[in-house]
Amino acid sequence: MTQSHLAIVNADDFGLNDDENRVIVAAFADGLISSATAMANMPAFTAACALAHERGFADSVGLHFNLTYGLPLSAAIRSQRLVCDSAGQFDLSLPRHALRLPADAAEAVRGELQAQWQACLAQGMAPAISTRTSTCTTSGPSPR
Repeated sequence: MTQSHLAIVNADDFGLNDDENRVIVAAFADGLISSATAMANMPAFTAACALAHERGFADSVGLHFNLTYGLPLSAAIRSQRLVCDSAGQFDLSLPRHALRLPADAAEAVRGELQAQWQACLAQGMAPAISTRTSTCTTSGPSPR
């Protein structure tokens, strides 16, 4: 008996910029990828969503939750120095291997993730998949 294998090839960072969008659209057209994940807080996100709708692959686009690069969508997180710099941009220089946040920062992160999700919905996208750049936990006792 033979077993069939299925590989999902995902292109990350859809919406990062126009060049990334162009490459991902071409990869879909050539059958090289089966899905993509869009970054809702990036400059070319709206264009990426429009391209996905126009080219008929919107149902294969998920959300790339992003807490490490660019300008956040929600105002509350911009003042959180644990994740953003003094200009309100996500700060790539922060260590990302383990980040424990106080409750107010964790709430701001939740708000940002919700804003990114809502941005997808507002563009007519219904992400079935998501990727993430960071994981956060609130401060307090570690689960056992």
